[in-house]
Amino acid sequence: TGSTTFNTMTNASAVNELYAYVKTGADTLLAVQGDNPYSVYVKNPNAVDVSSGISIWNEGHYQTLNTILKPNECKLVYLENNLLVADTTQFPGGYRNISRGKQIIADDQWPEHFPFAMIDDVDSTYYQSLILPTATTPENLTIRLWGLYTCDKLIVKSVQNIGPKDILVQTSTDGTTFTTVGVATLLNTTTEQAVNFTASDAKYLRIKINSTYGSKNVGIASIGLFGYPK
Repeated sequence: TGSTTFNTMTNASAVNELYAYVKTGADTLLAVQGDNPYSVYVKNPNAVDVSSGISIWNEGHYQTLNTILKPNECKLVYLENNLLVADTTQFPGGYRNISRGKQIIADDQWPEHFPFAMIDDVDSTYYQSLILPTATTPENLTIRLWGLYTCDKLIVKSVQNIGPKDILVQTSTDGTTFTTVGVATLLNTTTEQAVNFTASDAKYLRIKINSTYGSKNVGIASIGLFGYPK
Protein backbone atom coordinates (compact mmCIF):
# COMPACT_ATOMS: atom_id res chain seq x y z
CA THR A 1 0.00 0.00 0.00
CA GLY A 2 1.02 3.60 -0.40
CA SER A 3 -0.17 7.16 -0.73
CA THR A 4 0.33 9.84 -3.32
CA THR A 5 -0.52 13.52 -3.76
CA PHE A 6 -1.60 15.09 -7.03
CA ASN A 7 -1.62 18.89 -7.32
CA THR A 8 -3.35 20.78 -10.11
CA MET A 9 -4.47 24.34 -10.73
CA THR A 10 -8.17 25.11 -10.39
CA ASN A 11 -9.95 25.27 -13.74
CA ALA A 12 -11.44 28.77 -13.76
CA SER A 13 -12.14 29.11 -17.48
CA ALA A 14 -15.45 30.42 -18.78
CA VAL A 15 -17.05 30.26 -22.20
CA ASN A 16 -17.08 33.59 -24.07
CA GLU A 17 -18.30 33.07 -27.64
CA LEU A 18 -17.04 35.42 -30.34
CA TYR A 19 -19.71 36.65 -32.76
CA ALA A 20 -17.83 39.31 -34.76
CA TYR A 21 -15.01 38.79 -37.28
CA VAL A 22 -13.03 41.30 -39.33
CA LYS A 23 -11.41 40.24 -42.61
CA THR A 24 -8.92 42.46 -44.42
CA GLY A 25 -5.95 42.17 -46.74
CA ALA A 26 -2.31 42.97 -46.00
CA ASP A 27 -3.15 46.07 -43.94
CA THR A 28 -3.89 45.67 -40.22
CA LEU A 29 -7.07 47.03 -38.61
CA LEU A 30 -7.87 47.51 -34.92
CA ALA A 31 -11.06 45.93 -33.55
CA VAL A 32 -12.81 46.00 -30.17
CA GLN A 33 -16.12 44.35 -29.27
CA GLY A 34 -18.96 46.81 -28.66
CA ASP A 35 -21.31 46.98 -25.67
CA ASN A 36 -22.89 43.68 -26.76
CA PRO A 37 -21.50 40.62 -28.60
CA TYR A 38 -23.28 41.60 -31.83
CA SER A 39 -21.34 44.82 -32.42
CA VAL A 40 -17.73 45.74 -33.11
CA TYR A 41 -15.60 48.90 -33.39
CA VAL A 42 -13.15 48.80 -36.31
CA LYS A 43 -10.43 51.43 -36.85
CA ASN A 44 -8.00 51.94 -39.71
CA PRO A 45 -4.62 53.09 -38.26
CA ASN A 46 -2.99 53.13 -41.72
CA ALA A 47 -2.20 56.08 -44.00
CA VAL A 48 -4.25 54.59 -46.87
CA ASP A 49 -7.84 53.42 -47.37
CA VAL A 50 -8.46 49.80 -46.32
CA SER A 51 -11.26 47.55 -47.55
CA SER A 52 -12.72 45.17 -45.00
CA GLY A 53 -15.42 42.54 -44.66
CA ILE A 54 -17.03 42.65 -41.20
CA SER A 55 -19.14 39.62 -40.26
CA ILE A 56 -21.48 39.22 -37.27
CA TRP A 57 -23.37 36.06 -36.29
CA ASN A 58 -27.15 36.45 -36.37
CA GLU A 59 -29.89 33.82 -36.10
CA GLY A 60 -27.85 30.85 -37.22
CA HIS A 61 -25.61 32.42 -39.87
CA TYR A 62 -23.10 35.21 -40.48
CA GLN A 63 -24.04 38.49 -42.11
CA THR A 64 -21.21 40.41 -43.76
CA LEU A 65 -20.84 44.12 -44.39
CA ASN A 66 -18.15 45.16 -46.88
CA THR A 67 -16.86 48.64 -46.19
CA ILE A 68 -13.91 50.95 -46.86
CA LEU A 69 -12.26 52.70 -43.91
CA LYS A 70 -10.36 55.91 -44.57
CA PRO A 71 -7.07 56.61 -42.73
CA ASN A 72 -7.69 56.90 -38.96
CA GLU A 73 -11.43 56.35 -39.48
CA CYS A 74 -13.40 54.22 -37.00
CA LYS A 75 -16.77 52.58 -37.62
CA LEU A 76 -19.14 50.87 -35.22
CA VAL A 77 -20.79 47.94 -37.01
CA TYR A 78 -23.87 46.44 -35.36
CA LEU A 79 -27.15 44.64 -35.97
CA GLU A 80 -30.30 46.73 -36.32
CA ASN A 81 -33.59 45.15 -37.42
CA ASN A 82 -31.61 42.06 -38.50
CA LEU A 83 -29.39 44.13 -40.81
CA LEU A 84 -25.78 45.19 -40.42
CA VAL A 85 -25.28 48.95 -40.26
CA ALA A 86 -22.15 51.08 -39.75
CA ASP A 87 -21.78 54.43 -37.99
CA THR A 88 -18.64 56.55 -38.05
CA THR A 89 -17.58 57.13 -34.44
CA GLN A 90 -14.62 57.37 -32.04
CA PHE A 91 -12.58 54.24 -31.33
CA PRO A 92 -13.10 53.26 -27.65
CA GLY A 93 -9.40 52.56 -27.08
CA GLY A 94 -10.16 49.32 -25.27
CA TYR A 95 -12.97 50.68 -23.06
CA ARG A 96 -15.62 47.95 -22.97
CA ASN A 97 -17.57 45.46 -20.87
CA ILE A 98 -14.67 43.74 -19.09
CA SER A 99 -16.83 41.31 -17.07
CA ARG A 100 -17.49 38.97 -20.03
CA GLY A 101 -15.70 35.65 -19.71
CA LYS A 102 -14.51 36.40 -16.18
CA GLN A 103 -15.21 34.51 -12.95
CA ILE A 104 -17.95 35.79 -10.63
CA ILE A 105 -18.50 34.41 -7.13
CA ALA A 106 -21.45 34.86 -4.75
CA ASP A 107 -21.70 34.18 -1.01
CA ASP A 108 -24.49 31.69 -1.80
CA GLN A 109 -26.98 30.87 -4.56
CA TRP A 110 -29.91 28.74 -5.59
CA PRO A 111 -28.60 25.68 -7.49
CA GLU A 112 -30.57 26.64 -10.61
CA HIS A 113 -29.74 30.37 -10.39
CA PHE A 114 -25.96 30.61 -10.20
CA PRO A 115 -23.60 33.66 -10.42
CA PHE A 116 -22.27 33.08 -13.96
CA ALA A 117 -25.83 33.63 -15.25
CA MET A 118 -25.26 37.37 -14.65
CA ILE A 119 -22.49 37.60 -17.28
CA ASP A 120 -23.55 34.99 -19.86
CA ASP A 121 -25.53 37.46 -22.07
CA VAL A 122 -28.62 35.24 -21.85
CA ASP A 123 -31.69 37.18 -20.68
CA SER A 124 -33.60 34.09 -19.51
CA THR A 125 -30.99 33.14 -16.90
CA TYR A 126 -30.37 34.98 -13.65
CA TYR A 127 -28.73 34.82 -10.22
CA GLN A 128 -30.74 34.41 -6.99
CA SER A 129 -29.42 34.32 -3.43
CA LEU A 130 -30.50 32.01 -0.64
CA ILE A 131 -30.56 34.73 2.01
CA LEU A 132 -32.15 38.15 2.42
CA PRO A 133 -29.34 40.76 2.25
CA THR A 134 -29.19 43.31 5.06
CA ALA A 135 -26.59 45.84 6.21
CA THR A 136 -25.39 43.39 8.89
CA THR A 137 -25.52 40.31 6.63
CA PRO A 138 -24.89 41.61 3.08
CA GLU A 139 -24.70 39.49 -0.03
CA ASN A 140 -21.32 39.84 -1.76
CA LEU A 141 -20.80 39.33 -5.48
CA THR A 142 -17.16 39.38 -6.56
CA ILE A 143 -15.87 39.57 -10.14
CA ARG A 144 -12.34 38.23 -10.60
CA LEU A 145 -10.79 40.06 -13.57
CA TRP A 146 -7.63 37.91 -14.02
CA GLY A 147 -5.54 41.06 -14.54
CA LEU A 148 -5.30 44.76 -13.68
CA TYR A 149 -8.06 46.94 -15.16
CA THR A 150 -9.25 50.51 -14.68
CA CYS A 151 -13.04 50.48 -14.26
CA ASP A 152 -15.68 53.15 -13.58
CA LYS A 153 -19.18 51.90 -14.43
CA LEU A 154 -21.61 49.08 -13.64
CA ILE A 155 -24.72 48.20 -15.61
CA VAL A 156 -27.22 46.25 -13.48
CA LYS A 157 -30.40 44.55 -14.68
CA SER A 158 -32.58 43.32 -11.81
CA VAL A 159 -35.01 40.43 -11.56
CA GLN A 160 -38.60 41.63 -11.19
CA ASN A 161 -39.46 42.63 -7.57
CA ILE A 162 -36.39 40.97 -6.00
CA GLY A 163 -33.67 43.24 -7.35
CA PRO A 164 -30.93 44.83 -5.22
CA LYS A 165 -31.67 48.18 -3.56
CA ASP A 166 -28.78 49.64 -1.52
CA ILE A 167 -25.36 48.60 -2.80
CA LEU A 168 -21.69 49.44 -2.32
CA VAL A 169 -19.15 49.10 -5.14
CA GLN A 170 -15.73 47.99 -3.90
CA THR A 171 -12.43 47.30 -5.66
CA SER A 172 -9.29 45.38 -4.74
CA THR A 173 -5.93 44.52 -6.26
CA ASP A 174 -5.27 41.48 -4.07
CA GLY A 175 -8.72 39.96 -3.46
CA THR A 176 -8.39 40.51 0.30
CA THR A 177 -8.51 44.26 1.02
CA PHE A 178 -11.45 46.05 -0.64
CA THR A 179 -12.02 49.80 -0.89
CA THR A 180 -15.48 51.35 -1.38
CA VAL A 181 -15.47 53.50 -4.55
CA GLY A 182 -19.22 53.95 -5.07
CA VAL A 183 -22.59 53.92 -3.28
CA ALA A 184 -25.96 53.63 -5.02
CA THR A 185 -29.64 53.01 -4.40
CA LEU A 186 -31.14 51.12 -7.33
CA LEU A 187 -34.77 51.33 -8.46
CA ASN A 188 -37.29 48.48 -8.45
CA THR A 189 -37.21 47.98 -12.22
CA THR A 190 -36.04 45.45 -14.79
CA THR A 191 -34.64 48.25 -16.96
CA GLU A 192 -30.84 48.40 -17.07
CA GLN A 193 -29.44 50.85 -14.50
CA ALA A 194 -26.02 52.52 -14.73
CA VAL A 195 -23.92 52.96 -11.59
CA ASN A 196 -20.98 55.31 -12.17
CA PHE A 197 -18.20 55.30 -9.61
CA THR A 198 -14.70 56.68 -9.08
CA ALA A 199 -12.33 55.27 -11.72
CA SER A 200 -10.24 52.66 -9.93
CA ASP A 201 -7.52 50.14 -10.74
CA ALA A 202 -8.69 46.67 -9.78
CA LYS A 203 -8.13 42.96 -10.19
CA TYR A 204 -11.34 42.29 -8.25
CA LEU A 205 -14.63 44.16 -8.08
CA ARG A 206 -17.17 43.45 -5.34
CA ILE A 207 -20.82 44.45 -5.19
CA LYS A 208 -21.96 44.49 -1.58
CA ILE A 209 -25.78 44.29 -1.46
CA ASN A 210 -27.18 45.70 1.80
CA SER A 211 -30.89 45.54 0.95
CA THR A 212 -33.29 44.22 -1.68
CA TYR A 213 -36.81 44.78 -2.96
CA GLY A 214 -37.55 41.12 -2.23
CA SER A 215 -38.77 39.70 1.07
CA LYS A 216 -36.54 36.60 1.11
CA ASN A 217 -33.60 37.07 -1.27
CA VAL A 218 -32.14 39.08 -4.12
CA GLY A 219 -32.04 38.41 -7.85
CA ILE A 220 -29.94 39.92 -10.65
CA ALA A 221 -30.41 39.15 -14.34
CA SER A 222 -27.19 40.70 -15.62
CA ILE A 223 -24.14 42.74 -14.63
CA GLY A 224 -21.76 44.60 -16.93
CA LEU A 225 -18.54 46.10 -15.64
CA PHE A 226 -16.96 48.70 -17.94
CA GLY A 227 -13.31 49.70 -18.12
CA TYR A 228 -10.06 48.96 -19.95
CA PRO A 229 -6.90 46.93 -19.29
CA LYS A 230 -3.89 48.67 -17.75
